[in-house]
Amino acid sequence: MAIDIAKIRNVGFVGHGGVGKTSLVEALLFSAGAVTRHGRVDDGTTTTDFDPDEIKRKISLNLALAYCDWKGHRVNLVDMPGYGDFIFEARAGLRVVEGAVVVVDAVAGVQVQTERVWKFATEYELPRAVVVNRLDRENADFFRALESLTKRLKGRLVPLQIPVGAEQQFKGVVDLVHMKDVPAELADQAREYRDKLVEAVAETDDDLIVESFPSPLDRGEVEGTDLKTKQTARRAPDPKGPVTALVFKTLSDPHVGKLSLFRVYSGTIASDSQLLNASRGAKERMGHIAWMQGKTQKNVETLGPGELGVVAKLKEAQTGDTLCDEAHPFVLPKVVFPEPSMSFAIQPKTRGDEDKISTALHKMAEEDPTLHFHYDPETKQLLVSGVGQMHVEVTVERMKRKYNVDVNLLPPRVPYKETVKGRSEVQGKYKKQTGGRGQYGDVWLKIEPLPRSAGFEFADDIFGGAVPRNYIPSVEKGVRDCMKKGILAGYPVVDLKVSLYDGSYHDVDSSDMAFQIAGSMALQKGFMEASPILLEPIMNVEVTTPAEQAGDVIGDLNSRRGRIIGMEPSGETAAVRAQVPMAEMLNYEPSLRSMTGGRGGYSMEFSHYEEVPAFLAEKVVKEAQKEKAEKH
Repeated sequence: MAIDIAKIRNVGFVGHGGVGKTSLVEALLFSAGAVTRHGRVDDGTTTTDFDPDEIKRKISLNLALAYCDWKGHRVNLVDMPGYGDFIFEARAGLRVVEGAVVVVDAVAGVQVQTERVWKFATEYELPRAVVVNRLDRENADFFRALESLTKRLKGRLVPLQIPVGAEQQFKGVVDLVHMKDVPAELADQAREYRDKLVEAVAETDDDLIVESFPSPLDRGEVEGTDLKTKQTARRAPDPKGPVTALVFKTLSDPHVGKLSLFRVYSGTIASDSQLLNASRGAKERMGHIAWMQGKTQKNVETLGPGELGVVAKLKEAQTGDTLCDEAHPFVLPKVVFPEPSMSFAIQPKTRGDEDKISTALHKMAEEDPTLHFHYDPETKQLLVSGVGQMHVEVTVERMKRKYNVDVNLLPPRVPYKETVKGRSEVQGKYKKQTGGRGQYGDVWLKIEPLPRSAGFEFADDIFGGAVPRNYIPSVEKGVRDCMKKGILAGYPVVDLKVSLYDGSYHDVDSSDMAFQIAGSMALQKGFMEASPILLEPIMNVEVTTPAEQAGDVIGDLNSRRGRIIGMEPSGETAAVRAQVPMAEMLNYEPSLRSMTGGRGGYSMEFSHYEEVPAFLAEKVVKEAQKEKAEKH
C-alpha cells in the first residue's frame, strides 16, 4: 500500500565534508526508533556510510537513503557527501527532495562546499533549514557561525533556536517558537531573536508552519517533455496518473548486480511491472521494488508519488534516466553533472588484465556519471578522468575491491607533436647486396613546413621516370610510417610537406620495400636538417575563485606560462580565463586548492598546438631518448 503523499517528507542532508551530516542522520533514525543501535562514523557502524571505502576513510563517498516514521509521517532522509570530489552526488540528491538540511560546523562556519550545495538548493528552489553542529567543541561559537551564514549565503536566515552555553558548557537550546523554560540570563537575547523570527515569518507567509518542510503534494507538478507531442508538459503527483520516475543514483554491487535508486513523481509503480526507459527508448522490467535503509532493502508491493525506492538489475537504466508508462512516454530534465577535470593514466599491475580493466571501468562509469575513461592512441595510455585526485584514487581502490583488478596510477603523458621550421633537400639511398637478388631504392626529397594544423602533404614531382610510378606510393608509405613513429623525440610528426623530386632505380633489385626504406631514411635525415621543433597542446582554462584570491590565481597561471584572456567578477567570486600549456596543468588541482582554501574550481579543454620553448624542448627530448634507451 503506497503511503499518503501528504504525509511524506523528503529531506536532503548537505554541507561541507566532515561537519557531521551522517552522524546527524544516524541520531534522527535512532531517536525515531528506525534503528535499534546508534551507530558511529569512527566505528564504521552508521546506517548510511556502509561502503567499505567510506568505512576506511571515515567520510561519505556516496549518496545514501534511509527512512523513519515520526508523528504519523514518513520521513525519507538522503545523506549526501560533502567532499569536493563527490559533491556532484548532492546535486542528484537535492533534485529528488522537497527540503534541505544544511549542516554547518560551529567552529568553522560556512566552508567551500557549504556555498556550493547552497547554490544547488537555490537552483532547485528548495526551502532550507540550517543546523549549526558541534556546539560542544572547543572554539565553537553559534553567533559567529550565524554571522558567516548571513554574510556568505544568499537568503534570509533567522534562528529558530539559540544555544544555552558553549564549548564544554553547552547544555541545550532555547526554542524561539515556543519560548518555554528560557534561562533568565538568556531572556533578553531570546526575545531579540524571537522578534526577528516573527518579523521574518510576517514578511514571508502568515500560515507558515516552521516545524515542517513541504510534502511532495505541496511541491506540485513536475515539468518535462511529452514524447508524443514533443511539447513541454507537466505531471501532477497523482497516484492514479501515468507513471513518471527519475533514476537519481546507480550503485553497482558485485553480489546483487546493479541497483537503481529512483523517485516517483506521478502514478504508482508495482513490483514486477514493465516500464519504458524514455531516455534510452528501452523497456525495463521492474522486478522487486523496495525501500532502502542504508544497505538493507525492505520489499514493497507498490510505490506512489513522492516515494523514494530501489530496484535491482534494470538493463539499460543509468543515473538521470526517466522511467514511465509505455502508453504515455514522458522525459524529465536530466541531472547536470560536472565535467571531469583531472586525468591519470592507468596501467595494469598484472599483464593481460587489460580486458578486466575495461569491464570494471564500464561498470563503474555506469554508477558514476562524472567518471570518464578513454584510450589515447597518441600517448598509448588508458586515461581515467575524474572530478579530482581523490575521486580517481577511490575509483582505483574500488576496482581492486569489487572487480579484483590491480592498477598503477601514473600522471598522463603530454601528447607532444614534432614538426620543422626550416627546409631541406636530402637523398635517401637503400642498397643491399646479398646472394641472389639485392635491394635497391634511391630518392631525393624536399622537406618544408606547413601552417599549424594543416596536417601532411605528399607531392609527386618526378619527371622522366627517375622513380617508376608503381614505387611512388611506397615512398609515401615509408615517409608516413616514419612520421607516425616520430624522429626528434618519438612523437608524431605533423604540419609537413614532403616532395619527391628525383631518384633512381634498378631493373632487378628495386622493390616496394626498398623504396619504403629509402623514403623513411631520407625523411629522418632531412627532418633533422630542417630546424626540427616540438609542439605542445595549449588548453583553454577557466578558473572560478573567491574574488579576494583572483590575484593569486592570475599570478600562478602566469608562472605556468599561461596567457590571461579575461576576468569576470561575479559578486564574491571571479572567473579567470586563460590559455595554458597542458604540461603546466598536470598538478594544478592541489595548488588551486591550497591557494583558495579549497574554494576554487576549474575546467579545461584543448585549444591548439604551439611551439615548445627551446630550453624546455631540450629537456623533453632528453627524457624521451632516455626512456627509449631504457626500453632497448
